[in-house]
Amino acid sequence: RVLYVPNGVDTAVFRPAARDESRRILGLPSDDSIAVFCGHFDHRKGPLRVLAALKQAGVRGVFLGGNGPDWPRGPEVLFAGPVPNADLPTWLGAADVFVLPSLSEGMSNAVLEALACGVPLVVSDRRFNGFLKGRDCAILVDPEAPADIARGIQEALDPTRNRVMRAA
Repeated sequence: RVLYVPNGVDTAVFRPAARDESRRILGLPSDDSIAVFCGHFDHRKGPLRVLAALKQAGVRGVFLGGNGPDWPRGPEVLFAGPVPNADLPTWLGAADVFVLPSLSEGMSNAVLEALACGVPLVVSDRRFNGFLKGRDCAILVDPEAPADIARGIQEALDPTRNRVMRAA
């Protein structure tokens, strides 16, 4: 016998939160546009490509993770490092956009958690994210092109588009 259990998210824990309250709790600026990345700090996940995109887009970022050699540093970085799993919903609640330009992935828990929190997604236009194609909640980008990631971030930050993506 085989039991197939797909990745899932506890929507009692991961759910939309008040952005300003989440930022107040975390000590993050209330007026900045903030992108959140969550994953290993390695080439496959792409934190340094996100950092390059943030520089181009004029956006600040929070990088949740820590394992790996590609540690993001610079004035665009509001926070980089590990956080307890129980705190992830608050960090996601503080985000204007979630960015994960993975080169390869299974079904990403981080993407599902951000989606459950109502955070607009900017993610890889690769087969593993095919379930997001044509949906209002995500902008699919070339994960190897920081300029395309920056374009996706800017599109997701447009106030009208951001509202639509959050509702989706």
